[in-house]
Formats: sequence, C-alpha cells, structure tokens
Amino acid sequence: MTKYFWMNTKLLLTNPYILFWSILFIEFWVFMWAYVFGNYILQVEEAVRIYTATAYGNLLMLSLSGASVKIAPSLLYSSKSIRYVTKYTKLSPSRFLLENLASSLITLLAISAVMFISVTGVFFARFGFVVMPVNAVGLFISILLSTLLIYALALFLNFSVVILRAPKSASFISFLPLILAFTAYASLLIDFGNAAYFSPFNSIMSV
Repeated sequence: MTKYFWMNTKLLLTNPYILFWSILFIEFWVFMWAYVFGNYILQVEEAVRIYTATAYGNLLMLSLSGASVKIAPSLLYSSKSIRYVTKYTKLSPSRFLLENLASSLITLLAISAVMFISVTGVFFARFGFVVMPVNAVGLFISILLSTLLIYALALFLNFSVVILRAPKSASFISFLPLILAFTAYASLLIDFGNAAYFSPFNSIMSV
C-alpha cells in the first residue's frame, strides 16, 4: 500500500461530516427506535430480536449512505490530479482505484461496527435482551456486500459526472445514494407494492 491509502483512510475516518451524519445523527434514531417506537413492541425475546434486526438493517443503510455523500466527491476531486500523480509517482490508475476502494471499505466497515455495538447496547438497556446475530458470518458478508454496493454506486455516479461533463450536478448526484436509502426507509411506513423490489436498498435492509 502506498502513502495515499493511509492518508485517505485517516481523512475518511476523521472526517467531521462522516462522523456527524453517519454516526452521531443516526444515534438519535437508534434511541428513537429503542425508546419511542419500541414502546409498541412486546417484551418477548423473539419479537425484540426481529425488531432489533429491522432497526439495525434500516439504520445501517442510512448511515452508510450518509458516508457515501462524502466519499463520492473525493473520487471526483481526485480525478483532476490523478493523471499527474500516476505520471510522477508509483501510483498507477488501477492501484489508485484499489487503494481508494480499500480505504473506503475500511471506513464503511468501521461505521457498521460502531452501529452494531450501538444498537446492541442501547436495545439491551431498553429491552433487557442481548440480541446477537444467529449467523455472524452471514451478517458480515451482508454488511460487506452493502458497503460494496454503496461504493460502486458512488463510483458510478461520479464517473457519470466526469463523462457527461456536468460538474454543476456533482452535489445533487452525490446525494442520490442517501435519497434512495431514505426512500427505502420510507417503505416501512408507505406501501410501494412491487415497486419496492426495484431498489437494492430494500433487499439489503431485509437481509
């Protein structure tokens, strides 16, 4: 790994925007799910387990999508200087993408771990049950696939901005993953019918 990997990882993990919108803001909704919405849940372990899994799936997708809003522009800004960096350093275009992917995945997985600990701890304080995954490996694979989807979507959208030469649309396009995530989140309250299956976010939250 080159110096770019370590610098990008540090910048993403300590980015104030990511820390606030992906963790602190979502923490508010963790407490809402536990202490407000949770008042209507039966104090039965199986009911609490299903409710906790639903909360974690939905809140995690919002958290990861919030982080992608900041991760996505970094790719766009880097595209302006990457040709000079690859020309005068050992960093090749393919290696740049690989290290950008690795640093982004580390950040998204770290956020996922923080959210898991938070949901588990807060829901234990509220319901008195420690809800652990039945299949820990399956949960990790699901989270990994979710982070890959978020990164791939952000990469595709930013490459679209570059190819279409539409820099003025960059801000709006970077928010599309978050918009899609909130639309999927709304499916808890609104019946979209079969249209819900067109969004991969709904499938990921269900898994």
